[in-house]
Amino acid sequence: MLEALNYNLRVIWACAKKDIRSALTERAFTAMSIFIPVNILILLSLFVLAGSQAPTAVVMNDQGPYAQQFYDAMAHAHSFSLQQIDAATAHNLIQSGRIVSVITVPADFDSRLQHRQPVTVEVEIII
Repeated sequence: MLEALNYNLRVIWACAKKDIRSALTERAFTAMSIFIPVNILILLSLFVLAGSQAPTAVVMNDQGPYAQQFYDAMAHAHSFSLQQIDAATAHNLIQSGRIVSVITVPADFDSRLQHRQPVTVEVEIII
C-alpha cells in the first residue's frame, strides 16, 4: 500500500516537473494560455453586465393564465426590464431607441398551449 502511494506520488511529481519545465521554456504559450481565458472572462462579464435589465416592451395579445405565467417568467429572469404596452407604442419606442426589443405574445397563446400545439412568439430586436 505504501509502495503504491510512493509510486503514485513520484509519477505526479514527474508530471508536474515536466509541465513546469515546459511552461518555463515556452513562455509565449504560457502567457497566451493565461491571457486568453482571462480575456474571455472579462468580455463575457461585460456582456452579462451590459445585457442585464435590457428595456423590453411586451405586447400581450392574450391575457390568459399561461400568457401571464410566461410574462412572469420573463420578469423574474433578471435579464429584462419589462413594460406591457400596446403594439403601436412599442413600435414607436423601438424606432426611437428607447427600448431594445419587443416581445409579442400572440392572441392564441393559451389555446395553443392547452391543445399542446407549438406557439410562435415574435421577438423584434434592435441591432
